[in-house]
Amino acid sequence: MKKYILPILSLILFVSLAYTASASLGRFNPGDCVPIITAVNGTSVNITISGPPPNATVLIANDQMQSLGDGQFNYTFCNTTQQGQYNYAYQDNLGNSYGNSFEIGDTGVAIILILAIATILIFLFGWFQHNVYFVYISGILALILGVYVIINGFASVNTVYTQAIGYVSIGFAIIFFVVGAFEQLSGEGDSE
Repeated sequence: MKKYILPILSLILFVSLAYTASASLGRFNPGDCVPIITAVNGTSVNITISGPPPNATVLIANDQMQSLGDGQFNYTFCNTTQQGQYNYAYQDNLGNSYGNSFEIGDTGVAIILILAIATILIFLFGWFQHNVYFVYISGILALILGVYVIINGFASVNTVYTQAIGYVSIGFAIIFFVVGAFEQLSGEGDSE
């Protein structure tokens, strides 16, 4: 049975990493303004935003994005009273089209706190019991926590700082995996 645990934990790790490929801007609270920033080669960008299903009404049609210089453009969208997934598309003056989405709803502070506390407790339990599998599980939880914070932000704040917290959590996850692998390779991680 022990020979199957490490591949299963590795599979969970890679599935969690695949979740990071999401291109969504993240989740914002109802009523918050959503900054949409993009970089394109063109000199002007038009944006179209549609509201959440089932109606998916076009809320903004071909509105001009504000130029920030150096090919970067900004549009701040504040009509976010309805919860759900908003889709937007933008097109530069060269004819290139792009698209993305963001969500309006609960920001999941409880999920972040539960994951953080569970990660710390399981890591400490595994560390003091010299059980490498609990260290691996805490690494997976730290990885999921980091990915969640990077994508969704923390307490309705989705900035570079909250993303940095997510990356630190992923760094701890990598450390947990390395510590667990080192203990397992040295033979100290068995708790039989």
